[in-house]
Amino acid sequence: MQSVLANSILEQKMPFFSIVVPVYNTAAFLDDCLRSLQTQTFNDIEIIVVDDGSSDGSADILHAYEADDARIRVLTHKENQGLHQARKTGVMECRGDYVLFVDSDDELVATACEKIAQHLKSNPVDSLHFGLKVVAEDGVAEEEARALEVSGAPGIEPLEGEDILRVVFDESWGYKQDWRVWQRVFARHVAQEAFSRMVDGRINRAEDGYETFVLLSCCKTASSADDVQGHVYHYGRGITGAKMISIKDFEYFCDCFQNCFAATEKFVSDCPSESGQVCYEGLKRKDYDLIGNDWIFRIDDSLKKEAADILASRFGHCVAGYQVYRFVRDESYQLLKDEQYPSSTARLDTFMQLADKFYCNSTMDEEFERCRQMRDAAKNHLDELRAIVLKKNRERQSIRIFVSTHKDVDAPSCPIFQLVQVGAALHSWRLSDALADDEGENISDRNARYCELTTQYWAWKNVDAEYYGFCHYRRYFDFSSERHEENAFGEVMDDYIDHNAEICYCFDEQSIRDSVEGYDVVTTEFKDLRRFPGDFETPYEHYASAPFLHIDDLDCLRDIVCELYPDYAADVKTFLKGNRSCFCNMYILKKDIFFDYCAWLFPILEEFEARTDTSKYSKEALRTPGHLAERLFNIYYLHNKGLGVGWITNELQCIHFEHPERQAFLSRAFDGTAIPVVFAADDNYAPQLAVALRSVVENASEERYYDLVVLSRDMSSRNQQKIFQSITKGRPNVSLRFYDVTRMVKNYRLEANAHISTETYYRFLIQTILPSYEKVLYLDSDLVALADVADLYDMELGDNLLAAVRDADYLGNLNMSDGERFRYSIETLQMKDPYSYFQAGVLLLNTFEMRKLHSQNEWLELASIPYLYNDQDILNACCEGRVVYLDYSWNVMIDSGRLSQVIVYAPEQVMQAYCDSRAQPKIIHYAGAVKPWNDPVCDYAQVFWHYARSTPFYEKLISGLVATEIEVSLPRLMDESYVYVVNRHAARSWKRKIGDIVLPYGSRRRHWVRKMAGRA
Repeated sequence: MQSVLANSILEQKMPFFSIVVPVYNTAAFLDDCLRSLQTQTFNDIEIIVVDDGSSDGSADILHAYEADDARIRVLTHKENQGLHQARKTGVMECRGDYVLFVDSDDELVATACEKIAQHLKSNPVDSLHFGLKVVAEDGVAEEEARALEVSGAPGIEPLEGEDILRVVFDESWGYKQDWRVWQRVFARHVAQEAFSRMVDGRINRAEDGYETFVLLSCCKTASSADDVQGHVYHYGRGITGAKMISIKDFEYFCDCFQNCFAATEKFVSDCPSESGQVCYEGLKRKDYDLIGNDWIFRIDDSLKKEAADILASRFGHCVAGYQVYRFVRDESYQLLKDEQYPSSTARLDTFMQLADKFYCNSTMDEEFERCRQMRDAAKNHLDELRAIVLKKNRERQSIRIFVSTHKDVDAPSCPIFQLVQVGAALHSWRLSDALADDEGENISDRNARYCELTTQYWAWKNVDAEYYGFCHYRRYFDFSSERHEENAFGEVMDDYIDHNAEICYCFDEQSIRDSVEGYDVVTTEFKDLRRFPGDFETPYEHYASAPFLHIDDLDCLRDIVCELYPDYAADVKTFLKGNRSCFCNMYILKKDIFFDYCAWLFPILEEFEARTDTSKYSKEALRTPGHLAERLFNIYYLHNKGLGVGWITNELQCIHFEHPERQAFLSRAFDGTAIPVVFAADDNYAPQLAVALRSVVENASEERYYDLVVLSRDMSSRNQQKIFQSITKGRPNVSLRFYDVTRMVKNYRLEANAHISTETYYRFLIQTILPSYEKVLYLDSDLVALADVADLYDMELGDNLLAAVRDADYLGNLNMSDGERFRYSIETLQMKDPYSYFQAGVLLLNTFEMRKLHSQNEWLELASIPYLYNDQDILNACCEGRVVYLDYSWNVMIDSGRLSQVIVYAPEQVMQAYCDSRAQPKIIHYAGAVKPWNDPVCDYAQVFWHYARSTPFYEKLISGLVATEIEVSLPRLMDESYVYVVNRHAARSWKRKIGDIVLPYGSRRRHWVRKMAGRA
């Protein structure tokens, strides 16, 4: 009867709904699917089933239903053509007003068509999105099913035009709505127009995104009925996304997504619109995440690197890096959230390194910024996880060595070591990876007097371990079996606590255990004081010779020990009158011995403080309790050894690291939009640096932000402070930071000459020191800026390595008749076009590309090779062909005779460009030996002195001119090209020039200089 009624309705008019059901080998689910369609409470439907070459008996089931129900039509593909083609075949046969899609392993709720029809009849639209009912299958959790239901019903307001596409595919809109074809109903004319524009063939694994993209592009109106749970989705049934796949499968999936992109790109190209390209990029990014999920969940760890390489080859390094970073981020986050901490982060560290490789080899395309943001998120989560894992590992150690520190320093990576911030109670700040001595029961507020003993007290009261050890941030035990050379005070001297040091001194768990386990007491070596430099032989004389300490305090300590512990009296005498001692409050003690020692030590020190007035003591003298504790340990050690308690002891050498400070690279200043400008200078060049910086900030825009960085090895804190205050005061848009590069260049032979200092090589460090910047402006310190350097920074580099000004002087030398410079350029520098040679005092560096060209170590290895113009030659040799050439006004070298003697030989257009730039220079570069601070009337000297007057070094620069005996020092500043300077000014005395031009008559400066010169 139902079939007769259905046939009668069908004969009367076209149906309201056409339901398209693609089928491929889903015989197990077909009955449920088709019955749910047959039993709809709304009967005005047709059911178009496309058998896409099934081989499992699906065809028999379909034809049986077709014979029973006239609303069902079966279309057959003789061979499987894929879901997309099956849908396309079905849509083109539809006769209904609206088209619905149902996958053959899903169903419709019985009232779905009725409720959807009600919405469409009251508010006809081209596309209606409805809700879904999720049934958890095959172990899928109910909460996951409910979450999918909620996310599938976002409740979007009615939309028109391009907004229909944007709400689904525009990333900036937040991907508010899903792109599932089967959760929408489309007007038939829209569906057929859209599918007619779609490509034929397979779009496996990504068909819903592509089809929905085209379908929504053809819609003019859209609405939502998300309260209608229409589609029954069996979550987990038949999911292939849960099964592990091979590399071959993964490669095939990547090909499928590429096909989807190609098809979508063709549609966007054929039907251009304002939103089309933006939404296409959004579709790609969502698909990247889908294939990324395959990589994360379905590729075994042992194959992940190979699969990631496939990702990179198909979609670019940024995409591969992003997905691997996402994996690290999500894994780290989940472990943190669940508090399921692994014993090691080595697995995630490996993937982080893999992602970093992709990031470093990526290009500056539209995916780069997303990759960088994901990198930062992954790093933050992984760093947090690492810190917790390391903390847990440290807490599990039976041997714990606490390293007292009051500043951010490097420490060995071995979990046996743990930094402890001392005096934490006295400060509001905290060291990120250190424990604090003010946690639990403590004497942190006594740190100024007790020094590292506040760590020992804290460990005594708050830590449970088998062994308790103590080091300083500078001083460590040497756990190696090799004897290392010591200085006169019995210390092994080294520079840095780095990987090499960890290997050299065996800062690893096994070596430490070999040196500690089985012993009761481990100390630094007891040294014979008679071998130390100084006029002392005993510990008592040694203390008395200390310039800031008071021998009365040691006498007081002696009396206290003898009073409180009379049995120690002989040991006190023996030690103080003996010749041997260990130092630094460094030892590793078994728990019972450590607790006994602390219970003996701290009451003695408290009694000493009670008896001693230290109100007039110097800062060092206030540390007396710490100094006395060094002696007390020797006494305690001597006493117990004398008792014959059977201690098994071990003595280790003490290492003193001179530069333990952590070498942290610089992050972006402000919110990341600042212009990074890097200088390099030594302490002697601080005045000139200050002038250059002053010129930059005085010409800077108030609307832009500037991240100024100075690289140096020996810039004094005094000069740093003076420069900082003069440059940043009243300029909230200017940041100034100083960075010590000593550690980075210590192993390289960087040659200086008469006119070039080693600081010039520091530009090779920029790509490492500023890892977050892809573009950095480098300026020499012997220049002044007359324009806003932001204008220079804003220039586009593309994939070129740098932007610079051609070196007119060098190009003049190329045309010299002797041909020496030309041969040098061709034979030594191996340049293809020597006339492309640039001057390196002003460089806009594409650090993103330079990192790919050479690592920092590779650049410095090249810099160790002697060249005529050192680093400038290296840059020209390596960067040729990838240089953007700037207008000469951005690097106007002063004329110290070179114009008439050398530059005049340059190609005509070069010389003319140089001469033209002198009329309106944007940066004046005092390159060469003649400078305003040794020739106050040299070319453009007045500009330098204009800015110099605004720096705190002005008087120093002036006094340097006055104090220098120019006639004597000049020959050392000159070569043949500068002889004209002397001739030009021979008729005038140097002192008169200084007095008349730099120190005008009647000025206070002139009076002050004359007064100072008179005193001298």
